[in-house]
Amino acid sequence: MGVRVLAAALLLAPLAWGEPGKILHTVKFRTQPRSGVEVVVDSASYPASETVALDFSFVDSKIVEFRRQGFVSEQRTVSAQEASAGVYPPLSLAPISLHASSPLTGLVVWMQENPFQGLLGLALLGLALPAVIYRGVATWRRQQVLQERLSRLDAGRDRGDSVLMSRIEGYLLVELLGHGGMAAVYRAVPADSMDESQAVAVKLLSRHLFREPDFIRRFQREVSAYQKLAHPNIVRVVSWREMDASGDPPYIILELVPGRTLPQEGMSWPEARPLLEQIFSAVAFAHRHGVVHRDLKPDNIMVHQGRVKVMDFGLARNHDASQLTASGTVLGTPAYMAPEQLSQGSSAPAVDQYALGAVAYRLLSGRLPHEADDVMALFARVLSADPVPLDHYQPDLPPQVVAVVMRMLAHNQEHRFESVEEAWKAFPA
Repeated sequence: MGVRVLAAALLLAPLAWGEPGKILHTVKFRTQPRSGVEVVVDSASYPASETVALDFSFVDSKIVEFRRQGFVSEQRTVSAQEASAGVYPPLSLAPISLHASSPLTGLVVWMQENPFQGLLGLALLGLALPAVIYRGVATWRRQQVLQERLSRLDAGRDRGDSVLMSRIEGYLLVELLGHGGMAAVYRAVPADSMDESQAVAVKLLSRHLFREPDFIRRFQREVSAYQKLAHPNIVRVVSWREMDASGDPPYIILELVPGRTLPQEGMSWPEARPLLEQIFSAVAFAHRHGVVHRDLKPDNIMVHQGRVKVMDFGLARNHDASQLTASGTVLGTPAYMAPEQLSQGSSAPAVDQYALGAVAYRLLSGRLPHEADDVMALFARVLSADPVPLDHYQPDLPPQVVAVVMRMLAHNQEHRFESVEEAWKAFPA
């Protein structure tokens, strides 16, 4: 605190509780903020008329009060023995330390006691102030833009959809991407930034189903499948919530895949091969981890800049899973379903191999292996007839490609390849 930090008032008071006005001691004070600085106080060097910043006086015969303008005063009990020791407080006690009554006071005192650092700080503040102002204005403007976007989204949303513009785990649901019998999928963005580059897909189980045990089990299996399948060609799961006591519907937050679904208009083998390679790789990986997709089709395969993502494991099952379908219920898309899946509800890996054969057939020819005017007729063809040979529609395809696809589509699963990996190896380079 410096030499002018303490007042002579203490020594003008009866410090040693001797005769009134009699000065017996010169006392060194250990003070803070300048911890360790000792201040010599005696009547000769500090006339009573001199103005000082900190003074101290006896409140009674043994209690000393230390005061400084703008600071909270401190009282201490001082014995005659301590006063006669020449240094106060003794090393066994903390130095005298007064706390500023406000941050501004503390800052002013600090600058007074540290003038060089204070001036340097002011100079740096002057340099930084424009950037601080710019950042503040930018933040305000960003908040304004976010508010405007929220207002536009809210004004244009479907009032019949109560889920739109609601929040899940910090994401704002801004667009319905699609819905089916089991779930609806929404595009969602971070609510605090509205950053489209961080958009995700939120899959909500339909409210009328989320208390049905069969559908809850399917939902849980989908979550379990995504947890197992960390692969560059399988959509990534971000988070999920299962049914809990709150009664809110379960959901899965997934990576939002840009692009379009797998083309269905027919491609040459050189064009189709890199896409099929990624699809086969994803499905083979799932099979190695005990997961069968059971609903492979172009609509569940996204393509963006040549990168493939297989998604929608809503019907996935473990190889040895118990039957999940109700008696007489067919799950999946019939045009891509193997005969044993249609007739028996099979969940063996061979059903995915058949579906991949149908996907390859459609990708290469633009046609389906089996076509009919209605669903029942389609069922009958899948269950009883062989597919039309692929080269009937694409005579220019390499014979080896045609042979592999047609074997994958064999009516009897025993005539197909042992695995998806083996099927892919059979294709020409």
